[in-house]
Amino acid sequence: MVTQTELAVGIVLPIVGGFLNSVWNLPGNVATSDMIRVVRRPAEESGWCWEHFWMVNQGVSIVLNLAYILPHLGVDNLHHAIVSSSSSGLAAIIVASFTWGFGTIGFGLALRLVGIGLGTALCMSVIVIMGVVWGFIFGGGVPTGAAGALILTGVVVAIIGFGMLGRAVHLREVGRTRRSETSGESKQEHGSGQEMSCASTNLGIDMKEVDESMKFVVVEPSSPNFPASSKSAFAAEGGGEAERRPEEPRRRTLSPLQSVGFCMVAGIFASSLQLAFVIGDSLTQQLLALGVRTSSI
Repeated sequence: MVTQTELAVGIVLPIVGGFLNSVWNLPGNVATSDMIRVVRRPAEESGWCWEHFWMVNQGVSIVLNLAYILPHLGVDNLHHAIVSSSSSGLAAIIVASFTWGFGTIGFGLALRLVGIGLGTALCMSVIVIMGVVWGFIFGGGVPTGAAGALILTGVVVAIIGFGMLGRAVHLREVGRTRRSETSGESKQEHGSGQEMSCASTNLGIDMKEVDESMKFVVVEPSSPNFPASSKSAFAAEGGGEAERRPEEPRRRTLSPLQSVGFCMVAGIFASSLQLAFVIGDSLTQQLLALGVRTSSI
């Protein structure tokens, strides 16, 4: 029988966990205030990279989890349960945990790739789906009755949500492309107008008196037919040869489909933590037989 206190704790803890899950990345967001931000912006030379923040974040999380779990389990109980377990079972848990480590790295890269909101939602939806699938495969199959129907309904909802999120990534990329093209066209038109106005001023041409049907022949400043006085004026206006600067290496961007696929792979790897719990159920049962409380596990 669940007591009122346990019910209240069960309601409050998910709320607190949801809030903490929404603010944990603030120090690693370049848009955050300088008071709590640790990751440097692109224009800054000092500060942490994203990888530094992610490494410290994951390391502190693991240390805090161990600091909480070990006193509750007891070192002797944990040692006895590990020694009593089969080598194949322990190897499976280690492999799943090792895979989960790659999943956490992929999860962080997914956040950088598609953003915190979409990246978290995409990866977490895959983690939810695969967590249920691992339980079906290694935990005794699909439950029957109302419980099984409710679980399958949740999986279907998660799959639909993943598809909608993938569509959102695509629409956002299309919007960015259109804005970039519009900005480029406006800059090009603005630049052409400035160049024509500059050239007409230096050559003494009144653009209002020029017939629209008249064809212009563009004379380069390096041409011998270009007046010397206009050359000096053209150079003074900044119309001389542009200074050649080395091109910055372009970062390879992924298409929306590739980005969603990366989030899917990262979510599958990250769901290995649930797989480790499913495979390690025998280890859990041994700890319970030694008198460890269920709430500690």
